[in-house]
Amino acid sequence: MYEQHTRQLMHKRQTLSRLFCFSCFLCLLLCGLAQAATYPVVSAESGQWQQEAVAFGLVTARAKSMLTLPFAVKITEVRVEPGLPVATGTVLLRFQAPDLLKIISDYAGRMQLLAVAEKEQAIAHSGAKEHTLTRREVVSTEETVTRYRAELEQSWDTLQTDLDLLNNDRKREDINALLTKNTPRDVADMLGELRAPFSGIVENRPPQVGIWMQPDSPLLEFEDLRQVYVNVSVPEKELNNWLHGETFIKQKHNIFSLKRLTGQPGIDIHSGMRQLLFKTDNPEILLRDGQWIRVMHRSPARPVIWIPETAVVSRNNKTWCIIAEGQKYTPQQIEVGNVIKGKVPVLSGLEAGQQIVRENGYELLYRDLKELIQFVD
Repeated sequence: MYEQHTRQLMHKRQTLSRLFCFSCFLCLLLCGLAQAATYPVVSAESGQWQQEAVAFGLVTARAKSMLTLPFAVKITEVRVEPGLPVATGTVLLRFQAPDLLKIISDYAGRMQLLAVAEKEQAIAHSGAKEHTLTRREVVSTEETVTRYRAELEQSWDTLQTDLDLLNNDRKREDINALLTKNTPRDVADMLGELRAPFSGIVENRPPQVGIWMQPDSPLLEFEDLRQVYVNVSVPEKELNNWLHGETFIKQKHNIFSLKRLTGQPGIDIHSGMRQLLFKTDNPEILLRDGQWIRVMHRSPARPVIWIPETAVVSRNNKTWCIIAEGQKYTPQQIEVGNVIKGKVPVLSGLEAGQQIVRENGYELLYRDLKELIQFVD
């Protein structure tokens, strides 16, 4: 009797357990059917899309120079302020330089020596015709003129080198004319000025009036920022996107359009990043040398399919959506771009007009991928 009662009790428990599992499964099935009828759908739409990417670029001035002089100078006047644009040839500062005076005096003195020697040569040629001077005396004057002319050329080369360092493009005829009317000291004062080598701005604070600057001391850091270069680093896998389309810098209310320079992209041996070099106009000098700045790029427009962001499901580094065909729901793997105003561009995997589950796609995805918990009796 006891064993029979026990068997009956066990049978009842198994029956109740089966009924409970079946009830749970039936509830899930009924809930799923009820929800299936309420899943909202949306039609996939065709359209255009431009892929956007962001990187950082290093701004470099088109031209820059640290202006120095090979001799000691005493600053007598400063005509420039940091940050203000100046044109090519503008006088930046004036100075007195004993070495410059010495070079000009040497050149002026050799001009006078040559002039005297040429007069003596003319007299010698005249005397030779009149037979008052010998041929040897004439040859001696010619040799003196040749030596003085060579020494004068060497002196001019030295003076011209200094004028080049001062960015002074005065011609030799102008210097000769100045020396015929003025003393070497006066001419040295006239030429004692440092000019801008190109249109640009001074970055550092100029030296003060009255101080002495030693030879080769930095005087002014001068940069041309009306046009700048931008060196952008991008990952290897994104390089192809950056080679086509439009690249720009957006800074507050200003947009700088970047033009890529021709040539093969470089590579950073340390990071492995690819290096792209661009240039852009910078008329208001808003971009500065050495500045790191955010650079944006848009690829050429391409046809895509647009669906709501809420219709996209991510799982295991893959992207899915659910295609609805009546009461049938099929997961579809898709390739997508960046979200724009709540919509996602689908690059592959869908066609225009297909009905897509707009939301709650996770439930259907896991169900159709047979990811539900399996109930075992």
